[in-house]
Amino acid sequence: MVELGAKRIERLVEEGQVDVGIVVLPIDKKKFDIVPFIKEEFMLFVHPNHTLANESTVQLQQLADERFILFNREFTLHSFLIEQCQLAGFTPTIAYESSQWDLITELVIAQLGITLLPKLIYEKMDKEAISMIPLHSPPMWELAIITKKDTYRSYAVRKLQQFLTENFS
Repeated sequence: MVELGAKRIERLVEEGQVDVGIVVLPIDKKKFDIVPFIKEEFMLFVHPNHTLANESTVQLQQLADERFILFNREFTLHSFLIEQCQLAGFTPTIAYESSQWDLITELVIAQLGITLLPKLIYEKMDKEAISMIPLHSPPMWELAIITKKDTYRSYAVRKLQQFLTENFS
């Protein structure tokens, strides 16, 4: 097993170095068989003292002057979130990039910026140390299992796919 950004995982699956990958969509449907298994909305994560912490919902445009803490460029989420901000009319100021969601949230707790992450991550957080605010018309995060087109899928790969789709869909 390897844990890398979705772009690297795509390359490894395409090159046949790994049999299966779990990536953030979208990806090239011509190269891979794709089985989505989680779809979830992004939320805003801020320190409880942040001016937006008590809002019931936030528009992406309201974040134009904020400092963002994002996944690094190896992650599809990096370019996806920048694109979402640009569609909202601004290019985000990136204060820090990381490959680890827990470091990203720790930097938010340290008041070094804000972040946008899938709602599911909040379940693992100290609710008193960080606030989660819904976004109006939130971008969606979708995870999928990918395998290289026209290749054999081992019993283990088929069972992993079955487990993920039965337990997380």
